[in-house]
Amino acid sequence: MPHQSLNARLATIALLALIACGASVVALTLLHRSGAEQRSARAEQQASASVLRLRSGRPVVMRARRGGRAGVLSPQGYVLEGTAPPPAAQRAIRAITDVEDIATAMREDEGEVQSAAALRDEQGRVYWAMSAINVPPRQPLLRLAVLVLALSGLASAVLAIRTARSVRDGARSLSDSVDRLSKSLAAPVDTPAVGELAVVADRVRLMAAALVNAQGERDALTRQLAAKDRLAALGRMSAGVAHEVRNPLAAMKLRVDLARRSEGLSSDVRADLDELSSEIARLDRLVVDLLALSRARPPERKQRSLGEIARNRAGLLQTWADEKNVAIEVEGDATAWVDEDQLSRAIDNLARNAIEASPRGRSVRVCVAQRGALCEISVRDLGPGVARDREQALFEPFFTTKSDGTGLGLALARATAEAHGGALAYRREGIETVFALTVTSGAVGHSVTP
Repeated sequence: MPHQSLNARLATIALLALIACGASVVALTLLHRSGAEQRSARAEQQASASVLRLRSGRPVVMRARRGGRAGVLSPQGYVLEGTAPPPAAQRAIRAITDVEDIATAMREDEGEVQSAAALRDEQGRVYWAMSAINVPPRQPLLRLAVLVLALSGLASAVLAIRTARSVRDGARSLSDSVDRLSKSLAAPVDTPAVGELAVVADRVRLMAAALVNAQGERDALTRQLAAKDRLAALGRMSAGVAHEVRNPLAAMKLRVDLARRSEGLSSDVRADLDELSSEIARLDRLVVDLLALSRARPPERKQRSLGEIARNRAGLLQTWADEKNVAIEVEGDATAWVDEDQLSRAIDNLARNAIEASPRGRSVRVCVAQRGALCEISVRDLGPGVARDREQALFEPFFTTKSDGTGLGLALARATAEAHGGALAYRREGIETVFALTVTSGAVGHSVTP
């Protein structure tokens, strides 16, 4: 079945309404006219019958209160019987052409229709009679009905046209909104004046919001997959690096340590050996971090005090922090099922970064708190933080803002948080830089060692 526009449908409805209205008006008019003609014919028959009765000498009873009259006139026009003929009867009398032939006449007067008949006999006498019918009392109602039908047909046509325009404008508004949404899901959706189209607009608006959420989830999944792909590639590379680099590094460190123990070394040579040993240790930490990142294993969780773990790590880092004139403070406590080795390594990485970023003479705070089903360990410093345009890459492997950094510490800390059902987030709170690591407090879904 071919499609038909709404305007065409409404125009068809309006035309049919006008045709039905016109047909009703014509039918009522014809019905009224037919009824009037029938009443007039009946009145004419009554008048003719009354004239014949008078002519035969039989008495005629005419009810004057109903408009009926009768009489006999002499050849000279004098009243012999009855009353003087009214105008309708006079017209019938003037219409007489032959003797014994009945002439009739009709006349409307003050809301009634008068039907008269007249006959002249051979002696010249005139017999006349008149019947009158009133205008039916429903005639004004009939006129009112015709007027109402005509106005209703016109109103139907006007309403159909206005409805067509409203629907057309609403459909056009929805079409424009869909065009805008095809370019940007954040574009506004207009609300048409037609209720049904307004419901459609609300559904379109909800659909756009759902698509925005789905797009955000898709982007997040895309980023996660990309991160997993990078970590997988990093794992494959790390295995080769560990095999090819770690053994030579161990040999180099052994030789350097033996050389440092030799007697008779000059201060310059000893300083060079110390620096070489430090660089070898740094490279060894890089290999260890690469192996830890590439060989991520499910955490072996035990119920531990997070505050105690944080205080132990702070105590081990305090000597190194004293060299930078930075204090470490640990606040709060919470109990959770965690892998102590993995969590300790994550806290070390976060605390080291905070100490290096903190101004001299200030403190780094490690705050432990229970937040519902999660436990949070937040490391706070008064450093400058990270530029906004670099926040997205903050947890990517090898991303670093330090000249001698490896860029693996935050990636390792985030991997540890995710393995424990939590996350690692960065934020600024006033003048503080905050790295918040969360873990689930329970042990569901993870390897547990009692």
